[in-house]
Amino acid sequence: MKNLALLVTSIIFSLFLCEIGLRLFTPFPISEASNKTDDPVLGYRLSTHLEDVDQHGFRNAPKDTYDIAALGDSHTYGNNVSSDQTWPSLLGKMTGMEVYNFGVGSYGLYTYHAILKTLVKPAVKGVIIGLYPANDFKMTNSLCPANSAENTFMQDEIKSLNLEIPPAETLRKHCAIKIGGKFSGLKKHLFDDSAIVSAIKLLVIKKTKQRLKIVENDSNKFYIFDGHINPVPKSQTRNSAKRTDMQNPDTKYMFETFDKFTGSWRNWAHDNNVKLGVLIIPSVERVIYEYYYRKNGLELLDAGFVSDLLKQIKFEQSLSALLDKHEINYKFALSDTVDAFIESLQKGEEFYPINDGHTYKEGYQAYARAAYELWVEMNH
Repeated sequence: MKNLALLVTSIIFSLFLCEIGLRLFTPFPISEASNKTDDPVLGYRLSTHLEDVDQHGFRNAPKDTYDIAALGDSHTYGNNVSSDQTWPSLLGKMTGMEVYNFGVGSYGLYTYHAILKTLVKPAVKGVIIGLYPANDFKMTNSLCPANSAENTFMQDEIKSLNLEIPPAETLRKHCAIKIGGKFSGLKKHLFDDSAIVSAIKLLVIKKTKQRLKIVENDSNKFYIFDGHINPVPKSQTRNSAKRTDMQNPDTKYMFETFDKFTGSWRNWAHDNNVKLGVLIIPSVERVIYEYYYRKNGLELLDAGFVSDLLKQIKFEQSLSALLDKHEINYKFALSDTVDAFIESLQKGEEFYPINDGHTYKEGYQAYARAAYELWVEMNH
């Protein structure tokens, strides 16, 4: 019994030393919890302890002024690339202007609205909102803190814009993660904030999954394509289809909210003499569909995949009509992205990592080219 107690004590002490060592000499913990700080209006910002995050909690080098504000989610933040390879950073190089990156993973429509109205400086020359239709219209993350009683800014906006907040049962369903459970605090400290668990997840589990390509060839769970195109989870395309299906009450609500937001954004831009544009970023499955469409190969695609993508395409048409109605310049980055996708395939290179909807640097370069074209149109 004494030996067992000694063994357990030794293990706990060793884990404690390992935890301390990782925190002192490595970037770990790298997790959703450790990388964010609470914000009463936005819900959260990035933690300033991250090496490429400024004092305001966004992914920028320290700067006092900027010419263009780029708003968006992880596709604007730049998952899978360094900060100088994000589309806002590349747009800055193309235009010769200072571009401030307000992009943070899991931000959405409500967050974009709050950033535009509370953080973007009125003296800015332009604002480009990186819209990702595949998940920007789901009722999580940005909606939950927006409906908080403590968020006085958004409570005022709800009244002034006459926003219809979803029923309580709908909010409970979507915002359950914010409410938490009995053991949510314990889970956070033991797993989300642990440097050891974070290192295991990133260096062992994630790397192992990336190497086990044979698992990705399970046609029951993945759509399989020819050539060097990585499989795409069926659940991913179904979720994207659900979030862009106007028959879905949640999507319909968010689209109606977006209609009111865009009208408000247009008025804000007009009152402050600021150029406003929307960059529409395509999903990985949307790029693959367009690739097959270009080579007249849609018949090679699974019928379920095509059915899901037709909902995304129809939603894009609704978005275009709405932005036209509000006379807001917009650019769909699909064509530039597919061009870059084809070029990567011809080189035998991956464009999207396995099981990841965020591109490598070639995709962000395509987004930047589309953003630059949009910027030119915004100024004519």
